[in-house]
Amino acid sequence: MKRFAAMSVICGFGTAASAWSMGFTATAMSSLAGLANEAETITTTETTESLAPGLCVYNLSKNGCDGIVEPGHYEMLGCPGEDCRTIRVTDSVYKTTFKSSGLACGIDCESSCDEFPDGELTLKFDYVLRADSCCPFRGSWDGEWELKLETGAVYYGTAHGTIGVGTNRDSDCNLTSDACERCYDVQLQGNDWLVGVEGSFRGQETNSTSPIPDELNFTMDGTWLSKNDPDRPFGEPFRFFNRFDGAHLDYCP
Repeated sequence: MKRFAAMSVICGFGTAASAWSMGFTATAMSSLAGLANEAETITTTETTESLAPGLCVYNLSKNGCDGIVEPGHYEMLGCPGEDCRTIRVTDSVYKTTFKSSGLACGIDCESSCDEFPDGELTLKFDYVLRADSCCPFRGSWDGEWELKLETGAVYYGTAHGTIGVGTNRDSDCNLTSDACERCYDVQLQGNDWLVGVEGSFRGQETNSTSPIPDELNFTMDGTWLSKNDPDRPFGEPFRFFNRFDGAHLDYCP
């Protein structure tokens, strides 16, 4: 009986040792797996950081003094039971030369407001205008644009904005005291309508050889100049004077 008891003790010790050994092995394997995952995470993070592109921001400041708008499909709309008239024009085309403003900027030093090549800008867009007798020609526009630079680079993007709206107006905010416009930016001078137009443009270089194409982000502030035609306002070709200012985002490996 003692022998059996002794064997039982030995077997019991062997079983416990085996169980402890298996537990240790499992713990060790878990620890090794954790270290491997941690190492993989560190490696992935380092790889991601090493692949993050560099970026330089360059100035863009252009004038568009020779622009012409060719209106597309023209129609007059309204709503049943509503006392309103709305002009809608689709498939319009605006073309202008994208030429440097030649202006300077700087605080601690002086630099050029324009560090971007000149080119030819084409905007294909639709617009709607309020045609009521009170506050006419306030509206909005949206479209797509293409910019072909003198260097051969081509940019493409989307744009949208407002018509007949003056955002540089008086307000109750202390930091916006430049009240050089009214909330309604439309004037009739002689036989010509002068209508303020604003907008925002965003796009990318389409023929870039870089992994990440350069981007353009710029805003527009301009004026439509159109003859006063009571029967078909802004339905015939008219001039468009513009200022464009923004940023060129140049990505590098």
